[in-house]
Amino acid sequence: MNSRLVLLPLVIVLLAVSSQTAPVPSVVAQAQSDSQQQIASVLNQWSTDWEARDAVAISALYAQDAIIYPAINRRINPLDATGDFKGPSPIRDYLKQLF
Repeated sequence: MNSRLVLLPLVIVLLAVSSQTAPVPSVVAQAQSDSQQQIASVLNQWSTDWEARDAVAISALYAQDAIIYPAINRRINPLDATGDFKGPSPIRDYLKQLF
């Protein structure tokens, strides 16, 4: 059997599948733009809360599984043997002591 006859249908199928699953560039650009806006919004809120020394508001921006690995000031008992602060409550307590 001619190898070209076998490869040609395979290439056609792959091209058809990839053209159907390829995202529309404008949709991808919009999603990236939305993500960038969300990230910028959170960063702006974090900065505003930091300037206000609002530990409660800052800790609310963190996910339940967030971890802070502080380089200094590990005096607070974070309920973690390594001295890291896991979750919004320990992060809040850590920030309160910093402020």
